[in-house]
Amino acid sequence: MRDRGSRPMGNGAYARFAALWFGLQFVWGAVLAVSLQARSSALAPHDGLRAYALIAALGALVGMVAQLAIGPFADRFFDRRGNRRAFYAAGVGLAVPALLWFYLAPSYTQLVAAFFVLQLGMNVVTGPYAAIVPDYVPSDRAGAASSWMGMLQSAGNAAGLLVAGFVESQLAVGAVLAVGLGISWLVTSRATQLRRADRIPRERLRVGRDFRTLVVSRTAINFGFYTLLGFLFFFVAQSLNTPADAVRTRTALLFLTLTLANVAGAVAAAKPADRFDKRAVVMTANIAVGAGLLVLALAWRLSATAGLRTAGTS
Repeated sequence: MRDRGSRPMGNGAYARFAALWFGLQFVWGAVLAVSLQARSSALAPHDGLRAYALIAALGALVGMVAQLAIGPFADRFFDRRGNRRAFYAAGVGLAVPALLWFYLAPSYTQLVAAFFVLQLGMNVVTGPYAAIVPDYVPSDRAGAASSWMGMLQSAGNAAGLLVAGFVESQLAVGAVLAVGLGISWLVTSRATQLRRADRIPRERLRVGRDFRTLVVSRTAINFGFYTLLGFLFFFVAQSLNTPADAVRTRTALLFLTLTLANVAGAVAAAKPADRFDKRAVVMTANIAVGAGLLVLALAWRLSATAGLRTAGTS
């Protein structure tokens, strides 16, 4: 039912389904962790922190509204066509020119406009694409397939961080990100074209206790992660005694370290996610994240102490 041919679904299929996550995170790893902060600071030098906070908050609002609007429409379209590929194409079609505009914008106003278009395009993809596992993957293999999603998300983040942190030309950064997003879209779109999705019977969405718990927990996790993601650039610049010309690179390296650890975690979680209660796996991971954040929160003290010792010996 899931495959038009007789081939069983394996890791190769999961990787192709997950390819678009690589492309999406390739873009977001560069833009959200480094480029948005750096470009906001460059185009609004009087107060880069507030300029970044404003554009990031308004952009997140655009993304939230886009996903809420596109989700129900994607479900109705799926019923008629049997896939959600059209949303992938539409979103990527908006995101690619928006990326080039974002990296070449000559003013803060144009940067804001370009980022809004980029948020719209990326979230037109993200909402429908988030359903790819239940659409195509048997429930008893969802853990393994989701781990491939996580691995390629982390790999995309790592690649995007390297591009944003070490490529000097803004045009080159935008072009490389746009090409990477386009290729990943082609791979996933082809994979979904070759395999038949399940037509799961439609049911009315019930917002019960489990659903509310999931929303609250995901909100808390994302609140912590995106606060770290968004403001690490300024933390590195203002709290870790970092020279101005090294902030972009050091921020990218810090997030690259985090991303590589994410890849290892995704690999380690694949089998436990299918064998044990997924809530226990998630809780264990969150405890480890909390411990790491505590160390990061104390890093500025260590940096300040080292700076004082250096000054005292000079």
